[in-house]
Amino acid sequence: MLSTEEIDRELDSRSREVSAASATLMELDAHPGLEHVRRYPPTGVTAQRWATIEKALAELWADLARMTSILESAKAVRARRSKPDEDDRATLTRLLRGRPLEVTRERIPLAQRVITGPDETVGYVGLDDMVDDMRAAYPAVAEFFDAVDRINSLIVDRLGPLQQRLDDAGAVFPQEVGALLAISATDPLSLTADDVEKRIRVIAGDVERRSGELAELAALQADWPGAWADTAAQLDELRAAVDAAAEVRARAEHEVISAPLPVPDDAEPGLRAQFASITATDPAALRSLRLRIGAALQAVRDGDELAQGLLDRRSELKGRLTAYQAKAARLDLGEDRDLLACSRIASGLLSRRPCDLRAVTRAVADYQQLLVERQGSTR
Repeated sequence: MLSTEEIDRELDSRSREVSAASATLMELDAHPGLEHVRRYPPTGVTAQRWATIEKALAELWADLARMTSILESAKAVRARRSKPDEDDRATLTRLLRGRPLEVTRERIPLAQRVITGPDETVGYVGLDDMVDDMRAAYPAVAEFFDAVDRINSLIVDRLGPLQQRLDDAGAVFPQEVGALLAISATDPLSLTADDVEKRIRVIAGDVERRSGELAELAALQADWPGAWADTAAQLDELRAAVDAAAEVRARAEHEVISAPLPVPDDAEPGLRAQFASITATDPAALRSLRLRIGAALQAVRDGDELAQGLLDRRSELKGRLTAYQAKAARLDLGEDRDLLACSRIASGLLSRRPCDLRAVTRAVADYQQLLVERQGSTR
């Protein structure tokens, strides 16, 4: 049985615990994560976790109510007299240290009873039990709400600057934003921080492209005569590139043996006709045409690089052979019969029209190898 001093200390300690628990649960009740799951009924992963957390949260409030009820009963007994008698102390000891509160009552199945035993089990709890239960349950509840809020805060933080850019440009968010917001509303815990960052990067790329497109359209609108002249110049550049590529391709086919070189379609006449058909200020149509002109010009340049690469390879082999011949002369090997023979073979292959680059490559490599061998034997 507790003494009067022990009773008063216990009442004070328990009062502080109940006050702290009440303040914490009130703060938790205003948590953004809890407000979110109340506003948007959870689905998927979030719903699975919420089913457990919701019960735990309800039990926290129930334990707080039970603790408050027991504590109020104890305070009422203690208030009867300044110095409690033995009966009061016994009652207070039971309330503060025992298990005074019935919480469950379940019938025992017949097959599980002792014939002389009770027909039901009754569960009782005390303040210590409820404090332990609340301390064990609270961290998972708080972590759940924190996790929900972290994902939603991350999305808001990342989308904010993108929203501002599109607002400034007078555009709307891409569809990917709606999909992300739909998931974050009902199933935020199915997303990790990495998932959010990856999705935001995709969205940011779309926003960047859209903002650039709108800026380009505005620039075309603002300087229509200049844009018209620039497009005409691009068509002229395309025409010149097509003609130059044809010349390089013809030279490559004449000088080098290769598989048939690709001949890109000459898109310039059709694009020029489309250009002529734009008779009114239409930035979107002009921008689309400029993109097609750019694509056609790139295709011509790609084909030109292939043909020019063959010519450059022939020039490279010719330069290497000349360098090796000069080296042989410096080493007084210019009259070596075998080197002269290799040199004539390589020079002869290079002089053919068209020449076989693979055969020339082997001949130049043979000359180089023989030169190395002769150089080693003279030391």
